[in-house]
Amino acid sequence: MVGLSLSRSGTILLALASTLSTGVEAVSIYDRATDYISESVKLVKRVATDPVLFKYSVLRYAFFVNLEIGSREDSVNVRLTDQPWFWVGSKKPANCSREESRSNYLQCVYVDWSGLYSPNRSSTFRNVSDAVLSLTQSDSSRFTRGYYGTDTVKFGDSTLDNVYIGVANNFTQAPEMGIGVYDNDRQTFPSFMESLLQGREIKSLTHGLYFNWFERNESYLTFGSVDTAKYDGNLVTFNASTNGEITVVRLVGASFGSPGEMEELNPVRNLRANVEFSTSRMSLPDDVIPTIVDRTGAVYDDNWGGYLVDCAMRDSDLIFEFRFEDVNITVNANHFILPAYGVLGYRYQLAGEDACSLQVNPMSKYSIATNLGYEAVLGTPFARHTYLVHDYTNRQLSFAPAKFNVTETNIVELDSRGVAPLFSQLPEPTPTEPPTNTDPPSPSPSGDSGGSKTNVGAIAGGAVGGVAAIAGLAILAFFMMKRRRQPVSDETLPAPPPPMMHNSMPASPQGGQAGYSHVPYYDVTKGHENARPVSELAGGDYNWNNPGAQPVAQGNTHPQFGAPYQGNTGYVNEAPGSQTFAHEMPAQYR
Repeated sequence: MVGLSLSRSGTILLALASTLSTGVEAVSIYDRATDYISESVKLVKRVATDPVLFKYSVLRYAFFVNLEIGSREDSVNVRLTDQPWFWVGSKKPANCSREESRSNYLQCVYVDWSGLYSPNRSSTFRNVSDAVLSLTQSDSSRFTRGYYGTDTVKFGDSTLDNVYIGVANNFTQAPEMGIGVYDNDRQTFPSFMESLLQGREIKSLTHGLYFNWFERNESYLTFGSVDTAKYDGNLVTFNASTNGEITVVRLVGASFGSPGEMEELNPVRNLRANVEFSTSRMSLPDDVIPTIVDRTGAVYDDNWGGYLVDCAMRDSDLIFEFRFEDVNITVNANHFILPAYGVLGYRYQLAGEDACSLQVNPMSKYSIATNLGYEAVLGTPFARHTYLVHDYTNRQLSFAPAKFNVTETNIVELDSRGVAPLFSQLPEPTPTEPPTNTDPPSPSPSGDSGGSKTNVGAIAGGAVGGVAAIAGLAILAFFMMKRRRQPVSDETLPAPPPPMMHNSMPASPQGGQAGYSHVPYYDVTKGHENARPVSELAGGDYNWNNPGAQPVAQGNTHPQFGAPYQGNTGYVNEAPGSQTFAHEMPAQYR
């Protein structure tokens, strides 16, 4: 049977999930999945109490997480998205010449960034031979092909056995760990999140995301729980849209400028905005772009596929203020203005100086998103200033203003009710000036002017000590009980949803929630070889933990951002196109 998997509002991916010929066979595969999951209860720590570190790659403009897979614990970096699929690369082509094979070249670039997983060397790997992995973007030149299997996955301090993994041997896009879920009528294999739920490691299909300050580059993910120490006030909750999209919210209004000199962005009025944490830019109505360009002095660059700006603007006091029904989110300049690096580490130039990228684009550059009815897209710059909770059980999205550089934790596990039981009535906050970019403190939320008719939230991180102590004892007691629990039998597992069906689906925006980076064409007449991101390149040799992988030269690793760097010969310049990302290949080179 052939199945289509819908990307709710991200990059359209066509999932040919299996080559089964009958529905009975499809059900049998799901039964095998359930059998495997029933064994997956051996964790070092409970997943719901174990924050998982993830980082940001400035060369990919993407968040990623490091995993160890299989009995040999192959180390791989994978993009973190809210899609349901999970796949890694297993092969590097022998010939990586971009002149001879564009597909091989792209695969080599992504392997050098991600690393390789070798299932044939893992004693815990099981091949699901009748299931084909095939993911295709709306741009058909971006694809992933391989097969499915199960193996052990270590993430953070936790280990989960028999996780369904796509094993790709032919691909032209970045390996990906999706933390979303499948629609019930399109599911063949359980997603990673569903594996955790069926293994009784979490009580609800929820996850909390704390992105933190850009320079700190320490972000944290919690499964089935939230960290109430990481945000101010209450989590404000938005119910799914009429077509079931949980990431669509109503953007009441927005302004831009410096404190005391804010200019209202009048076209931003009650817009249907999509929150996409793994999309690198914010896309706003075309009519507001001239105001932003004038205030920043940005210049559009066709090679870059977006606006370049003087990097001194990163230290300016410019801010965006986005207003919703019950919360305001302020976004600082050093999160919507970033160093402009190409995928091989070369720095873009503006007026002879190192350039930065204005991570804002007009919606007309995101045509597939507008075709889906989105009037604004709030990507990574916005997400960094929120603590973000996806609740797939209740079809809700929640967020609150994030606190930055916070080391305290207060993890609260969620059940099927989501964040609603943790709501607390708080005094009206006092607005303060936004934090400066030099020494980033935690920003304070702006007060709102009215009550929400549908929104609910969670306790603020700054709860009184007595309540926090009681909560801590309760969580500790529950943890100890969990450590003593017996494995869950198949009979007690939740009933599986129907297998993936053959369904047609509308186009989803390219580079949406999946947030795909794109490898550009290289113009050998341009580029600045010495302008590489030193903070990402210092360090020793990168250990691929794979015998067949090519070593990376001394000094070409990313200790801060965690991803390896493959050195390049000659002067090159990445030439992205004009779509959502800075790494979209121009049409003439696709």
